[in-house]
Amino acid sequence: MLPLRSAAQLLAAASNVGSLAAIAAAAGFTASPLPLDVDACTALGVRDIVRDVRIVPGAGTLRAMLIECPSRQPLRESVGTIAARLAARSPHLLWLVIAARRDSTELAIVAWSTDRATPRVSALVMDRAHVLASDALALASLAATSSAADVLTHASWLEVLGREALTRRFYRTLEGVVAEVAEDARGEAPLRDRHELALLHLSRLLFLSFLETKGWLDGDRRFLANGFARCMERGGSYHKRVLRPLFFGTLNTAVASRAPAARAFGAVPFLNGGLFAPAPLERRWPRVQLTDSSLGRAFGDLFARYRFTAREDSAAWSEAAIDPEMLGKAFESLMSSRERRSSGAFYTPQALVMEVTRSALTSALARPPLTREVLERSLAGEEIPPETAPILRTRIADLRVLDPACGSGAFLVHTLESLAALQCAAARGAATGAVDAIDLRRGREPDRRLAVRAQTLAVGGDRERGIGWHASRPAAEPRSAHSRRRLALR
Repeated sequence: MLPLRSAAQLLAAASNVGSLAAIAAAAGFTASPLPLDVDACTALGVRDIVRDVRIVPGAGTLRAMLIECPSRQPLRESVGTIAARLAARSPHLLWLVIAARRDSTELAIVAWSTDRATPRVSALVMDRAHVLASDALALASLAATSSAADVLTHASWLEVLGREALTRRFYRTLEGVVAEVAEDARGEAPLRDRHELALLHLSRLLFLSFLETKGWLDGDRRFLANGFARCMERGGSYHKRVLRPLFFGTLNTAVASRAPAARAFGAVPFLNGGLFAPAPLERRWPRVQLTDSSLGRAFGDLFARYRFTAREDSAAWSEAAIDPEMLGKAFESLMSSRERRSSGAFYTPQALVMEVTRSALTSALARPPLTREVLERSLAGEEIPPETAPILRTRIADLRVLDPACGSGAFLVHTLESLAALQCAAARGAATGAVDAIDLRRGREPDRRLAVRAQTLAVGGDRERGIGWHASRPAAEPRSAHSRRRLALR
């Protein structure tokens, strides 16, 4: 197996098609890269997307495409377009696309399934200036699969570059870290409560890791790790001296109302969704302290090892990174069975979420002259007929979707993504439909997993696709058990 250090070095050095060839060789493409002429680029549909391109033949139907992309569009968008065109124009070949941009440190390695009309891309998208252990492990895993038959090799690519394998490793690591933080915590609280407090604090830190990826914590993409290092240099007590003032005095406090100590954290957003408000267990056990040694393991084994993204898995894209949906699943899986029963927190499989959402939206929007078939094709990424586009935009503008038992917001988040896809299909840049989240079961607020997922969308969304998200509470509405969160595309 390719050593992780060697894999990391190959990824860090990949800036043009010449250095991309070394990554392809590690993945089993040992032949010399071949240049493509203008006619070949045109035939494959990549002439207008790439600056430089090479093809490397592999065993059987395996092919590697090495691409240097121009800077006019995000790399994710470029490789997504390339995947769709190669799937349509050369479906008999099994492609591994390795792409970079010379004017940035972005690097992408992608493959896709060809068993559906719209290809589902599995991707590793990374910053080669900051190669993580999970990035190096992905390349090493690609290298380990290179000796199998072409179809088996391609299936292994999809698993390595997709989210499933990463999810299993992440869950195992998170479970161990939560257990260690709980066992090492100081204070008189029983282990069961210390476990819940450890899970709450790590959920908050994982959520902040999504903000870091966008540079929205004082512009520092290593805000948490740098803060931990500075605290250790000054004597430690990270939980007391950093986390509590960061959570309660900064993230849970409006900027204008922050004390000088809170303002010292820099440009940190105000997040009023409840995730950073003191929880009942924190009020019950105010003297419980999480140790520096256990939090240090959290930084070493979780935050420094895995890549985080605010882009959730979808029908067309699966990325080898931790996303808000995975955090919601992890939060639920580590809750005690007692708390799951009392709160009604049970995970809904993504496939079921997608099917129910698709059926609900097509039923709500499909009225003559707009047919269910047209809507389903639009949700799959096809363009909607021009004569029905204005009708679709009007119906989306008038649409309101209510989930009376929203839980972690899985249906609502996917509904928003589907509405955005329909608006894009109708050649409109942004959706104006809105979704209300309310959990009426026994008068409860939406659970903490919704706060994680909604706030992640609130502060970022997917700006590369021109879609913004926000979460807010109506000003006149009291903070009661029936409080509502409004998620709207803007």
